[in-house]
Amino acid sequence: MRRSVRQWMARFGQLLRYKEEHGDCNVPQGFPENPQLSAWVNHQRRIKKKNQLSDDRVSSLERIGFCWEVNKWNEQYEQLKKYRAQRGNCNVPQGFPENPQLGSWVHVQRTNKKKGKLSDERIERLERIGFCWGVTTKTSWENRYKE
Repeated sequence: MRRSVRQWMARFGQLLRYKEEHGDCNVPQGFPENPQLSAWVNHQRRIKKKNQLSDDRVSSLERIGFCWEVNKWNEQYEQLKKYRAQRGNCNVPQGFPENPQLGSWVHVQRTNKKKGKLSDERIERLERIGFCWGVTTKTSWENRYKE
């Protein structure tokens, strides 16, 4: 078996284990537990777009529920759920050192809601996990102090 085939199969196996653990194949960008898997998943999407991924590999990925188009909103939402599980709230500060994009994304959700640009479905999903729309400077300061 050629080295490239072995490497592809090894990453595919890692993706199967990821799916067993997380319930989907949407490995987030920069996945800290396995950044190589994250890069591989993104590479599969890129080369399929260019029609450079073999039909066999496309079929293998599709059989396990691989999504070719990833919704960035959902990816950030999943990151927010993890943040909440670790810290007990959804008040991610802008410039959060562990994930600066998440802090910006949270800010954008609040801004979009104020402007009426956030769908009811997304508002409901955020509220289900305890998202607070009116975070004050004092609340943010108190949360940071507790950390």
